[in-house]
Order: sequence, then structure tokens, then C-alpha cells
Amino acid sequence: MVQVVPLETHPYDEASKVVLAVGPLTGSGVPCSGRANMSFLSSWSKGFSIVDGHMGGHIAHAIKYAGYDAVIFEGKSDKPVYLKIDDDKVTIEDASHLWGKGTFEANKTLIDENGPDFDSVSIGQAGENLVNMSCVVTSRGNAGGGGVGG
Repeated sequence: MVQVVPLETHPYDEASKVVLAVGPLTGSGVPCSGRANMSFLSSWSKGFSIVDGHMGGHIAHAIKYAGYDAVIFEGKSDKPVYLKIDDDKVTIEDASHLWGKGTFEANKTLIDENGPDFDSVSIGQAGENLVNMSCVVTSRGNAGGGGVGG
């Protein structure tokens, strides 16, 4: 088995990765199948062990309906950005205008800009400031924790 990210990698290093994944039954109507999971190196535990944050809401369905089972975030941008998935059109967009906003305001802005069928997840000010236990929050107010926001 190939180790993609060695455990000694610092969680905030550009070599670190965050994996956002949904289950095989997501969007099928099976009870409890609408959750998304984000796995990453822990920013708060000793030795940067692998942890994950789970979230509900509609984001898992949106990812699955767009045709994806997982998204891997890697690298580092020089400015705030967000990943926009519109079925097979995937782009990295400027998010400078969202910097400094809370999660509810940032998510509302993204939906206003992209349409009511768009769903969003944002990191907010805690994530921007690399708070070790920061969360991501969906447009419906569901959160994935464990430090994934940073």
C-alpha cells in the first residue's frame, strides 16, 4: 500500500490532503445515507493522526448527483478560493470577497451568486485563522468538525 501523505506531514502543509467523500448509497433514499465525510490529518491531536468530520445537509446529495463519490483537496492557493462543481464542469473560483465573513453569510453569498440549486460549505473566520478545532458549515447549518475548517 502506498502512503500518500506521511503522518509526519503537518496538517497545514501544502502536501497534506483533505478527502471529501460520500457513500455508495448517497442519494438513493436509503435512511442515513445522506452524510458526507471529510478525512484529513488532525491539527490538534498528537502525531497528526487521521481524523474525520461528518456532516449532514444536502451537500452529499449535491456531490453525488453531480457524478462524484469523492473530491481530494491538495496544494495551497496564494489567495482565498473555492471549488465549484457544476456537474462535469469543475473550476477553482476566487473567494476573496468571502474572506472575513461568517459561514452563514459566506454560504448565502455563494448561493446568491450561483443559484438556488447550488449548495455550499464554508470555513468561516475560524478556518481562515487556522483554529485547530474549526469546522466547515453547510448552507443548511450542518457542520463537519475535528479541525477540518483550518
